[in-house]
Amino acid sequence: MASEYLAASIRAVLEERERSQAWLSRESDIPRASLARKLAGGRFTVVEVARIAQALDVSPSDLLEGC
Repeated sequence: MASEYLAASIRAVLEERERSQAWLSRESDIPRASLARKLAGGRFTVVEVARIAQALDVSPSDLLEGC
């Protein structure tokens, strides 16, 4: 359940900023296929959450709020 909320939170920020998964993959240094799989319901590591938050210029806690 928490991973689904996290994925939804990441997708919402991407949409809000008009950014693509490909962009996020490049900026976070997470392979595109891995990122797509995780956004579809996989689990993120702490390091991945930190990289994604940095790429999106938000705090990790903003992405995890409500998990």
